[in-house]
Amino acid sequence: MSYDFSLTLDLGMLGERDVDFSVNYTPGTPDVYYLRNGDPGHPGDPPELEILSACIDKTDIAPFLTENDDLYDQLLDRASQIAYDGD
Repeated sequence: MSYDFSLTLDLGMLGERDVDFSVNYTPGTPDVYYLRNGDPGHPGDPPELEILSACIDKTDIAPFLTENDDLYDQLLDRASQIAYDGD
């Protein structure tokens, strides 16, 4: 599912700025410990997030974002919150 939301990020020399994100988010699936017939189950799938755009004042900065676990975690948390709450 596609979601649009804003996050305030610290962009170093630019200071704190509101960034408008557009993302594709797919929630993960739970682990299955045992199948109905008693056979061992399988691990679940992790959630997936793809950044479609990240705009400041209508300028897309997504190509300039480096791989950053903290940013990814913030985006994943917000997207999963929207998907769960329907915000």
